[in-house]
Amino acid sequence: MPDPEEGRRVKRRLNNYVMVHNCKPIKGVEFSERKELLATLRKKVVRQGEKKRKTVVVALPLFDNKVTGEQHVLRVLFDSGSDGDIFFATKKMLKLFETMENAYPTKWGTSNGSFETRKIAMMRLLLPEFSQSKIFDLTPDVKVVDESRSVTYDLIVGIQTMALWNCILDFGKQEMTIDEVTIAMRQPDALNGRKVLLNTYREATEPLATKEETSFFDPLVIIIIRRRYASVETLGNILK
Repeated sequence: MPDPEEGRRVKRRLNNYVMVHNCKPIKGVEFSERKELLATLRKKVVRQGEKKRKTVVVALPLFDNKVTGEQHVLRVLFDSGSDGDIFFATKKMLKLFETMENAYPTKWGTSNGSFETRKIAMMRLLLPEFSQSKIFDLTPDVKVVDESRSVTYDLIVGIQTMALWNCILDFGKQEMTIDEVTIAMRQPDALNGRKVLLNTYREATEPLATKEETSFFDPLVIIIIRRRYASVETLGNILK
């Protein structure tokens, strides 16, 4: 028999999430009310241009009872043309998240064709380029992909979630802002490749003191090499 206490614990956890879940999120047929809502949200989020544009960031998922790390880093597309969120996950990756079955399938229409999803995932993310302490919640639809298949993005964040996160996409200045923290926008094909993604994550999570120290020593090291200083003692004298 199902454990009623476990059911209550799951319900309490789910209450922590803002459920943002919509049918036909990308290029779908929308009712006039939904069109008005999405137009209002885009005016709130998008600056300097009403076109449906995109940028890419790095994110780290957090788990209730499991350790997270670099192996879980995600490539996330912020898409102002999408009103829903979708998570492309392998079965192995999906086991790390709590999920819920939808009563009815959600149909997605994309430039690569249509497909249906039947699950949503409860996700908590760190966006280290904006904050290393603030947690961002969302409940994306889940598209399960094969282990051998590579996907362009691990997660797509749509306009409604961006509005909830107080996100601003300024395409005039080519800047993205969340809670008054601003970074330069990237082309949608940026962060392509695991090595580039991990390097971006490591740079974002590197302590500020280390960054300042690195920026100070880099030119000094070049000078030392050029002048062929050979001894540690000489280096010590320079730094005094």
